[in-house]
Amino acid sequence: WSSDVCSSDLSYLLDNYLESGDLEKLFEIGGEFFHYIENDYVNQGIVEAFAIQLPERTGSELYELLDDEHKDNLSIINSFIYSLIWRDPDTIKDKTITYVNEHVLRYEETFDQFFQMVYSVALDPEHFYNADRLHKYLMQFSLPNRDEIWTTYLHNQDHLETSMFRLIGWAMLDEDKSYLSDKSRLLAAKALAWIFTSTNVSFRDSATKALVVLLENNIKTITSLLSEFEKVNDPYVYERIFAAAYGAVLRSDGIGDIDLLSQYIVKIIFESEEVYPNVLVRDYARNIVDRKSTRLNSSHTDISRM
Repeated sequence: WSSDVCSSDLSYLLDNYLESGDLEKLFEIGGEFFHYIENDYVNQGIVEAFAIQLPERTGSELYELLDDEHKDNLSIINSFIYSLIWRDPDTIKDKTITYVNEHVLRYEETFDQFFQMVYSVALDPEHFYNADRLHKYLMQFSLPNRDEIWTTYLHNQDHLETSMFRLIGWAMLDEDKSYLSDKSRLLAAKALAWIFTSTNVSFRDSATKALVVLLENNIKTITSLLSEFEKVNDPYVYERIFAAAYGAVLRSDGIGDIDLLSQYIVKIIFESEEVYPNVLVRDYARNIVDRKSTRLNSSHTDISRM
């Protein structure tokens, strides 16, 4: 803590003032809590605690109680982002989207902090800002606009300190991940797939290999992932997902659920009114369908050269 108030003291303060005082007045000039906000950098720990405890105890976000000048302070924004990791997911509401769009994503520093948080919670089915929210956000952009916003951002995320890199490292581990629910596995797959927009070749290739391992022996998840990205306007992302899907099918010990996957692929790739233009997508698709009737001699394939 950066002040003389500790965590238990803050709870005590909240117990006293939340019952007897007007919540907004507590954070106005002259209010009991205003000096913590006025000196937010000195009291960063207290501000972070407010950002976590206020929504959980009152339903109000800290930034809602502040004037426009203070709600745009970097320390307030960072406290909000930090709170999203630690607080009860049930307290994170739709209303926070406005604050994210109008304040959090405006600055390079907090843009980065926000998406580091998103990738930290990406696999949590209960979290408001999991990979489903990321997917919805990125799917709305035109290809040029997404390249400007997202692809350029990803270029320098290929290092140990980033949540994206850690997700890849975890998914790459060739270990039993049967503890994952189907929903969490699909969320992880979506988060990995959006790294495919990166122009950083080694980063993109690592994400592809990680997705292969994640989808191995989980063909049902492959079908769900392809369905989620069926309308993506970046053909390269779609191609990479098909490449990972094919690698995962080859590495899978069994081919349960491959009938549904094959039927889906035949319908969207080979029975559509227009032939899908990407020859690699068609090739991966054909080989996945062929796998239904043809078992390769080896139950695994080497993905090190993908």
